[in-house]
Amino acid sequence: MGATSESSTLPSAASSSSVPALSFDESHQNLGGVIKIFNDTCKEPLEEVLKEFYPKERDVIAFGEYVGPQSFAGMHFDPPEAMKFVLFDVMFIQRDFTQFLMPQEFIKFVEKLNGIVPTPRVIYDGNLTDDFIKRVRNNEFGVNEGVVCKGREKTGAARGKVWMCKIKTNEYMGSAAKMAGPSIGNERVY
Repeated sequence: MGATSESSTLPSAASSSSVPALSFDESHQNLGGVIKIFNDTCKEPLEEVLKEFYPKERDVIAFGEYVGPQSFAGMHFDPPEAMKFVLFDVMFIQRDFTQFLMPQEFIKFVEKLNGIVPTPRVIYDGNLTDDFIKRVRNNEFGVNEGVVCKGREKTGAARGKVWMCKIKTNEYMGSAAKMAGPSIGNERVY
């Protein structure tokens, strides 16, 4: 398993070889800026690495965070020039299935980008344990929000497939709860 830090919970997607079906455009109040930022800073370097190292792959989705210094829980308070796209995953679309890059393969992929495309730092490489979860929740790794953990399923029908989970820090969860307001059961009180 590998764990990377994250700074926002709102992923974006873009394709390296075909135009993605986005549910928003540049006029979207919260997300519109990610399209220009991705195209200006990430699209070309990603295409070059994909063409060189994955020439047979035609449809690729690059997942990432649209984030700025003051972003919190998918809300962005920064001017467009302070925002960035942070790549955190790559998926290949095949005719009959989709496949994420394996965790170690993603790390190698990121190395081939030579730091041109922003990515989260890897903070841990090992088994997902209760101790690691506790350390993330207590923010022993100094992350803004939490981590995304990825691993490879070892048994069963999903053997060899990538699994993922998020672990949030206690501080982030407390701030999110304050922002959301009190709740009764599953319903928010406004």
